[in-house]
Amino acid sequence: MAGTKPDNHPGSKTVKMCMPHWEDLKKTIEDRGLMGLVASDGKTAVENLVSELQEGSNPQNYDPLMAAMLAIWANALKYGGLYLMSQDDQGNDYCPLCEAQKHGIEAAEWIALAADGQVEMARGLKLAPKIQ
Repeated sequence: MAGTKPDNHPGSKTVKMCMPHWEDLKKTIEDRGLMGLVASDGKTAVENLVSELQEGSNPQNYDPLMAAMLAIWANALKYGGLYLMSQDDQGNDYCPLCEAQKHGIEAAEWIALAADGQVEMARGLKLAPKIQ
C-alpha cells in the first residue's frame, strides 16, 4: 500500500509488499494447509532462498510463502515494469499488489493463483498429498 514504510516489514530489503497484502498472502497460504512448510523466521527464509537458488527446490529449502511472494513479484515486474523496484516520491517501497489494483487487477486473484501454484509445487516435492 502506498505510504507503507519498509522498516518493519519481514523479508527482503528489495522486494516487499504492504502489510495488508502480506497478511492476506500468509492467510491464503495457511488456508491451503502450507504454513507448516514456511520458514520460522526471516534468517531461515533467506538461507532457504539462497539454498534454493544454488541447489534448486527440494523438501529442505522449499518455503511456499516466499515462493508465492516471488511469483507475485515476477508477474508484477513482467506486467508493471521495473519501476516497482524503486520507491515513490515519499520514499516508500511499492507494493506489487497495490500497484496492480491501480490498473484494475484484483489482488485477491493474484494471491489465490500464487498460493494455488505453491500447493502444486508442494505436491511435486511430495510435501502435500495429491488430490485423487
